[in-house]
Amino acid sequence: MEALVNSDMADTKKIDLSHFEKLLKEDPNSKAFAPLAEGYRKNGQLDKALKIALDGVSKNPEFNSGKVALAKVLIDLKKFEIAEKALLEITENDFGNLLAHRLLGETYIHLKEPLKALTSYKSALLANPLDEMSQKMVTKLESISATTFDSKTFKNTKITPDSSTKIRDANLDAALSFLDALIARHNYQEASDYINEKLKLYPGNSELLKRAHYLKDLQSIKPRISKAEALAKPEVVENKVKVLEAILDNIEAEIKSRNA
Repeated sequence: MEALVNSDMADTKKIDLSHFEKLLKEDPNSKAFAPLAEGYRKNGQLDKALKIALDGVSKNPEFNSGKVALAKVLIDLKKFEIAEKALLEITENDFGNLLAHRLLGETYIHLKEPLKALTSYKSALLANPLDEMSQKMVTKLESISATTFDSKTFKNTKITPDSSTKIRDANLDAALSFLDALIARHNYQEASDYINEKLKLYPGNSELLKRAHYLKDLQSIKPRISKAEALAKPEVVENKVKVLEAILDNIEAEIKSRNA
């Protein structure tokens, strides 16, 4: 039964759920509750899925696949704080659980917690460095705005050419966010070149000119203001918050369409 429950739950919908219903009826403590709850979830029977999952987890508190099934239902019901608690229990006891890390990252996206989401997807990569979904989410979250996160987050990371190209081709708000990321990582020359490039598209743009001014201070031998002070300017912070919220909304919409 363990092997059956741990199989790819994406196939659950193709299985006649009466099989799992029978197993659970014969043995109320059966771990068959996990694929059964997943099946109900995919069929849109969320209330039924929640009842089955909660009851099953209460009877099998150490069964992580059951907690994952419960977390999926909670996410669909938009009970993100409760889902977070369930997923944290899994990742703390089973760090190699790739799916739990990915679901936790998704939960933090819904909760508008980009730093925590980034950490979760990076943990997923530690569990499986080849996981393409987590790689893409790390790139997207890093590209939102580097100054939203502390320096330790970016210690061993960098913006890839692919993500840079996508950001450069995006709208002005995304370009400004990308520019802030370059400045935060001390890529002053690239940031300066990028400002000049964007000024050709947006001549006299006040936000680009402000950053050009801040960058000049950052590059000077005796800067009038520090990097932290420059990037903490109210007008910069306000713009960054707007960009962060917009891009998080886009990522959330992408997650929803992928799970549809």
